[in-house]
Amino acid sequence: MAGKCSLFGAFGWFVQGILFFTAGMPLLWKWYNEKPRRTFVTLVLDSIKQVAGNIGVHFINLALSATFANLIKPVDSCGDEECLWYFLNFMIDVFLGVPLNYCVLKALKSLAERRKWTLIQGFGDYKDKDIEEGGSASSNSRENLSLKRIGAQTMAWLGVVACGKMILCILILSQANNLLLMSANLLAGVRCHSGTSSTVELLVVMLLIPTCLNALQFWVTDSFIKFSTVKEKDGPGSGSGAEVNLLQGQTNFQPGSPKHEKSPLIKKTMMSSSRID
Repeated sequence: MAGKCSLFGAFGWFVQGILFFTAGMPLLWKWYNEKPRRTFVTLVLDSIKQVAGNIGVHFINLALSATFANLIKPVDSCGDEECLWYFLNFMIDVFLGVPLNYCVLKALKSLAERRKWTLIQGFGDYKDKDIEEGGSASSNSRENLSLKRIGAQTMAWLGVVACGKMILCILILSQANNLLLMSANLLAGVRCHSGTSSTVELLVVMLLIPTCLNALQFWVTDSFIKFSTVKEKDGPGSGSGAEVNLLQGQTNFQPGSPKHEKSPLIKKTMMSSSRID
């Protein structure tokens, strides 16, 4: 048997530490270039949700990899089942898990609107609505954050990720042998070699591939878990009081907000109506 690829050795934990350090870099670059740019505090809170979900999934994948390696018959004598299963779980999380999480979150948002779950409405907006509605003088000078909204939305996202992971686990178990064989074939170039083969395989499975694909995963996920004002009208609990005119490319504020201005389209329509009269 060749050198064993183990996720739980000293080198394995070291590689995982590097992975967590590099995982947030794509989010910072995305935030720096986005327009309009979120406040840094909002970025941190959005990232906390995503990182919490990814840490949870990461350790679930570690546990599943060790469990499946003991329960499922190996494809050969390489002894690297833990790495094969982790690679398989990670790839499925990226290419199937992300769109699945999007669908589950969309369903949760719709349910929150119908059930009036105000802490989850306006997902990605963490401001305290009571302070905003009260017109506090400090509301324009600093962000008035609601710990309840932050906690509720973080737990909601963890629930979304857990729900998606359960569905994926059922899928994996239904095709375990075929998926394991596919994983072994994809990693054939770094398996069953002498010397440092287990180290090379571990670096590929735990660092090289995750670093590249995490950039894609974090980027896409951040796009749909952050608060978006690009709607016909903000939902209850969004608190921005803003309405986006997609045709004119301008933002018009609803009555009661700091600025209330009719869009050029509305003004033009009213002027035409006056001339007819």
